[in-house]
Amino acid sequence: PCVPTQVNVSLSCGSDTASVSWTASSGLVSYYTVTAVDDNGHTLTCNSSSTSCNINGLVCGQAYNVSVTAMSVDCTGQRSEVRRINT
Repeated sequence: PCVPTQVNVSLSCGSDTASVSWTASSGLVSYYTVTAVDDNGHTLTCNSSSTSCNINGLVCGQAYNVSVTAMSVDCTGQRSEVRRINT
């Protein structure tokens, strides 16, 4: 699968959730995995068969690097551009 593009992250104020959206990638895509990694290496993920996903469990006062990866049955695509957010 090709790389997802135009990744956008929107924080929901007062909650532990970020909404992530992107433009669908071409090629054979079964689903997408969204990954948020904080500066301590703690990782949160969500999977979606569409072009959006909500990541839950974000910790207040942390910075996260958020990216999207397209997945197929047989292989993992390259990671998208990284968006950095601060909670």
